[in-house]
Amino acid sequence: MLKILILKRQLDAKRSELKALEEKDAEFKTREAELETAIGEVEPGNAEQEAAVTAEVDAFEADKTAHETAKQTLSADIEHLETELADLERQAPAAKTPEKREKVRGDVHMETQINIRSLPMGRRAFDALPMEQRQAIVAQPEVQEFLGKMPGA
Repeated sequence: MLKILILKRQLDAKRSELKALEEKDAEFKTREAELETAIGEVEPGNAEQEAAVTAEVDAFEADKTAHETAKQTLSADIEHLETELADLERQAPAAKTPEKREKVRGDVHMETQINIRSLPMGRRAFDALPMEQRQAIVAQPEVQEFLGKMPGA
C-alpha cells in the first residue's frame, strides 16, 4: 500500500517535469525562427557573422537534442512507473468491506425481552423465546456452522 503511494508521488513528479519540458518546446520554436532570420541576414562573405551564426546554430541543435533526449527518458520512466504501479495495484488485496445482510423478520441478536432470572428453574431460556425468534437464531450462518461442528448433530 505504501509502495503504491510512493510510486504515485514519483509518477506525478515525473509528469510535471515532462509537462515543463513540453512547455519549453515553444521556446525552441521561437529560437529556431530567430536563428532562421539571423541566417537570412548574414552577409555573404562575412566570415565573422557566419561563424557567430554557425556557433549559435550548433548550440541550438545541442540544446534541442538534449531537450528531446530528456523528454524521451522521462516518457520511458513514466511508462515504467505506470506499469509497475498497475502490477502493484493488481497484486494489492482489495479492501475488505463488511458484508451487509438484509434484516430478516425475526432476526435477533440474542436480545430478548425475557428476564432469564424470573423463569422457573426447570425452564431453559431458549425455550422461553417465541418460535420465530428461535428459528431466526438457528437459521443464522454462524449458528449453523457451530452446530455442524457439534458431535452427534
